[in-house]
Order: sequence, then structure tokens, then C-alpha cells
Amino acid sequence: MLIDGQQRVTTLCVLLNSIRYHVQAKDPDLAEELSEEYLINKRLSGNDRFKLLSGTYDRASYQQVLALETPQSDSANRIIRAFRWFNNELRKASLKPEQIKQLRDALIGRMTLISIVLDPDDNPYEVFESINSKGLSLTEAELIKNYLLMRIDSALHEQVFETYWNPLEKHLGDNLTEFIRHFEARRAKVVKVKEIYATVREQVRPPAQAPNNPQAVALDYLRELHQLHTYYRRFLDPSTEPDRFRRVHLQAINQLGITVVYPYLLNLYEYHAQGGLTDSELIECLQIIENLLVRRLLIGDGNQGLNKEMPNLHKA
Repeated sequence: MLIDGQQRVTTLCVLLNSIRYHVQAKDPDLAEELSEEYLINKRLSGNDRFKLLSGTYDRASYQQVLALETPQSDSANRIIRAFRWFNNELRKASLKPEQIKQLRDALIGRMTLISIVLDPDDNPYEVFESINSKGLSLTEAELIKNYLLMRIDSALHEQVFETYWNPLEKHLGDNLTEFIRHFEARRAKVVKVKEIYATVREQVRPPAQAPNNPQAVALDYLRELHQLHTYYRRFLDPSTEPDRFRRVHLQAINQLGITVVYPYLLNLYEYHAQGGLTDSELIECLQIIENLLVRRLLIGDGNQGLNKEMPNLHKA
């Protein structure tokens, strides 16, 4: 299980595969060596056939390039684009056989791998977090994803990722971290950007009465994130709001750019889904918030102090 470094390892494998593709006719021994040592377990089948099993989103593309297929049409998939780019660069370089082997040796022989063996009671995520502290910081959303998945049985990782987390990344993109901050802020508290991960970690700790069931708490949290992200997506892109009356007000709020009201909107939509607000009441609430924001802009207040006022409004 690669907690961090998936992109680097996948890129390395795609490059080794491109060298294999480049030399398969001229140097079949080298091509076979690269295949058997680093890419494919030829005596196994299914997913076990591949030494690197990429995430389900890229898996078909990765396995396609390992089959030495070169798609002719343009593709948005980065693995296919990388494979095609490496092939073009190798062809343009016109490397001699000894230069190809020098490239192979540089990729394989100059890489340092460190194995850290953990005791059964050690938390792999906490170890990763400590050794990564001086490296390039992960986003708060990436830290949260790793933390949640590490609390779930590895056999369920793929299913949980595809069901709950992948839609968040797909629909929210770079807004995912901010969504989690607003998700937490809806509980009537101010959450700073650099405190999101710590806030979530505190939130996902199992209760004292059930300390041995961290998976259930993490799953509940993921389900709630997944449910509310569908509403948040409408705030970011009001065209996805199915109700035309709500859509008009969301468009106005979105254009005003005052996102500090989003945690409160999450609560409104959640109440509505639970039957606590009627359709007309939700529309009236959106209209009032739009009205409030416009009036504040007109008198020069903008969003000043709203991050403290909105949680109090929620409490009331």
C-alpha cells in the first residue's frame, strides 16, 4: 500500500515500460529483463500479473500501456499521455544501445529505497506523517484521505475510495480542502485552513464507549462527507442545482463570491433533505441570504465578521 509516492512510482514504471517498448525489436533481452524484473509477473494472472497495481481510475490505462499498446487518439488520461510522450522523446533522442542501458541503470541503480518495518501495533499513517514532516507538504485533503483510509480495513480500501472519496475529488477538484473546512465549520466553529486536518482527526477519534472501532467512525464520517458534497457542488456550480428557483439564488450568491456562508448553506440543505425545511422555506432562506450579502456589499461591509456571525446564526 503506497501511502505517498504513487505518482512517482507510476511515472517510473511508465518510463521503464517506454524503454521496453523502444528496444523490444532491437534488444529483446533487455525488454524481457525490464518486463520480468520491474513490470509484469508473467506466471500470474488477473491483477496479480502487474507488479504495480494502480488505482481503479487509471488502472485500465496503465494496463493498456503495459500491453505495449499505443493509443492513436488523444486522451485526457495522464498515463497514456506520459507513455506517448516518453516514446516520442526516446525516438527523437536516437539513443545508442549503450546509452539506453545507461538510462536504464540511472533509473534503477541510482534510486534509493528505504524499508521501514513496523510492529503490529504501529500506525503506518503516523509513521508516514512524521517522516514526511520535512518534505513537500501534502494538502489538508490528502492528509485527511490517508488518515481516514488507514482506519479502514485494507480489504475495503478500494470499495470505500470509489464509493465515497473518489466522487469528492472528481466533483470538487481543488475545492476539496475548502469543502472539508466548510463541512467542519457548519458545526458552529471557526476552522482555519492549517487546522483542518487536526480538526478532522479529533472529530474521527472513536468515542470513549467504543475505542476499538475506528473503522465505523471513519466510515460514518466519509458517508456524511459524500452526502453533503453533492450540495456543496451546487454552490460552486449552480447549474447543477435541479430546482430552478433555488438555482437563481445560488447563482447570485456564487457571483457575489462570499463563500463564508457556505457552511450555513450546507446546514440548510441538510435540514431540507431531512424534512426540517419545506421547499418554499429553503428558497426563502436562500433569498434572505442573497439579500443580506447584497446589502452588506452596498454599505461596504462585504464579508467582514461573517465567519463569526454565521455560526451564531446557526446556533440560533
